[in-house]
Amino acid sequence: MRKVALIVMMLCWPVCANAGTEYFPNCEFSCYFPGSPDYKKAYVGKQTIIQKQLYPSDTTLLKAECIQFKPSSEGELVNLLNTQAISSNIRAPSISIARENNFKVGIYSGNVSVAGYNVKLHGKLIVGHSSTLHLIVIEDISKFPSKFAVNFFDSYKLK
Repeated sequence: MRKVALIVMMLCWPVCANAGTEYFPNCEFSCYFPGSPDYKKAYVGKQTIIQKQLYPSDTTLLKAECIQFKPSSEGELVNLLNTQAISSNIRAPSISIARENNFKVGIYSGNVSVAGYNVKLHGKLIVGHSSTLHLIVIEDISKFPSKFAVNFFDSYKLK
C-alpha cells in the first residue's frame, strides 16, 4: 500500500493543513477540501485553468478544476467524458450522465495502472450555466470510495 501512496504522491503537490471551501476565478462553483489544497495553473488555448489538489490520506488524491466551458449538448458531454477517460489511461471506462442538484452531471470511472499498481480514478463533471466543475479522485481500489471521496464529490455548490 505504501508504494501506491508514494506513486500517487508523485502525481501531486505537498499538502497544507487548513480545510475549507475553495473558489475558482470566473467560475460559478465552489467545492470543499478537507485541508488546504495546492494550486497549479494550466493553459488550454487562451484560457487559464486553476487546478487545486490535496492528498488527505496516504491512499487518496482529490483534485478540482473549473473551466469556462459548458457542453452544448449531451453528445458533447459524452465526448468530453470519453476524452477525459482516454487521457487518464482508464481501462474499460464506465461513463454515465445524470441530473444532480438541478445540474447535468457526467461521470467517468475506471481502473488505472500506475507503476504496476491499480488505482481507481473517478471523475465528475458538473455542468453549470457558464462553466464546468471537474472533480477527480484517485484512490487505492481497496479504499474507494473513502469518506474523503464521498464528501468531496458531494461538496460542490453554486457561489
